[in-house]
Amino acid sequence: PEAFNADGTLADHADGEKITEKIERLKTKYRLKVWIERDPLGFIWDYFFSKPACMLNWVWIWLPAPGLYLTLRFISRLNLLLCVCSAALSGFLRKKRDIMLWLGGTYVLNIYILAMSFASERYAAMFVPLRYMITGIGLYLALELISERRATHAAADSSR
Repeated sequence: PEAFNADGTLADHADGEKITEKIERLKTKYRLKVWIERDPLGFIWDYFFSKPACMLNWVWIWLPAPGLYLTLRFISRLNLLLCVCSAALSGFLRKKRDIMLWLGGTYVLNIYILAMSFASERYAAMFVPLRYMITGIGLYLALELISERRATHAAADSSR
């Protein structure tokens, strides 16, 4: 009532934006309710598996450049593979597990939180540094393992 003039037009443009936001929120809640009622397994699959998986594999760049996009996508997938290998190495060696769990948990939790509302590569990009940290720790562990093995072999060779 106060948001409208006597002729029925909006008194303030900001009020119109608020009304539009409320309408969009209601429509979204309705769509989600209908989706859950009609296909609950599809809803669960989409929100807990499909959207987070997309955010793990997407690459975001400002300008459309197919060659650059494909290169960055390859690097992103390679980095994801190295993250998984780094986490496995950390668990296997029983070293740096606390920091790996913290970094990995922070990454996965944030991906899931964002996937609930914004499944977009632009938002997932802000957590890529966590993946590079995990990969860096894995590289450190791999180099440490190689160094220890070389030292063991060198000691065994010198004792012969």
